[in-house]
Amino acid sequence: MSKDKECPEPVLLKIGSGNKANYYEPVVSRVARFRFQFPDYSMTTEIIDLCEHRVVMKTIIRNDDGHEVASGFAGEEVSSSFINKTSAI
Repeated sequence: MSKDKECPEPVLLKIGSGNKANYYEPVVSRVARFRFQFPDYSMTTEIIDLCEHRVVMKTIIRNDDGHEVASGFAGEEVSSSFINKTSAI
């Protein structure tokens, strides 16, 4: 972690209004904070399934020695939300 700079603040987008409002942190914000906190780690993402209606992706995080320290899958239905209609991938 850099000692000269501060970790980027999360960018939160308000989705909806009133009691149904939710906050969403875009991927670009999450990745920027990850890169700041773990500058020597790597993150690779692979599209597992892509069709007109959905996308499934797998991400692997490796430490500075190249050892896998985390992995996960994410799936999104394109029509499930406003964010997914424009940014499912």
